[in-house]
Amino acid sequence: MWKHKLVLSLNTFWALGLTLNMFIRTANQQHQIKLAGGIQRFIETRIMGEWGRVPNINWNEPEGNALAFIIRSSWVVGCPFCNEVSFAEPQMSYFCPSCLMGENKGKTVRVYFPKEWEEIQHVLMKRGNPQTRNWLVNETLDDLKLENEEHGVV
Repeated sequence: MWKHKLVLSLNTFWALGLTLNMFIRTANQQHQIKLAGGIQRFIETRIMGEWGRVPNINWNEPEGNALAFIIRSSWVVGCPFCNEVSFAEPQMSYFCPSCLMGENKGKTVRVYFPKEWEEIQHVLMKRGNPQTRNWLVNETLDDLKLENEEHGVV
C-alpha cells in the first residue's frame, strides 16, 4: 500500500510540473511559464495584468544587450533599464514587464548566455542545495570551483 502511495505522490509531483531541481532551468522549463504557453506569452500576460494593455512587442528585432546569469537554479536576465529580473531563454530576446523598455524605445534586447554555460551548469549541479546554485557574470569557472571546495562540494 505504501509503495503505491509513493508512486501516486511522485506521479502527482511530476504531473504538476514540479521537479527535484535536477538541472538548471531556462524560462520555458519553468512550470508557470509552460502553463502560460512560453516566455513571450507569460511576459505579455503579466504586462496585461499590471498595465491593462500590451504594447506591440517586436520580439525579432532586439536593440541592445543583456547578460543571462543563474539565481537559485534558474537562468535569469536583469533588465538593463530598471531593477527587474526575469527568467531567461536562449535565442530569445527580452522585454521587461516592469518598465516596458521605455528607455529603449519599447524595443527588446538580446540576451547573451555565456559561451561556457554547460561547464557553469556542471559545476553548479554538484551543489546539493538548489538554492546555492548561483552564478553571476563576473564569476569565473575557477571561482565557482573554489566556492565548491570551500563548502566541501567535490
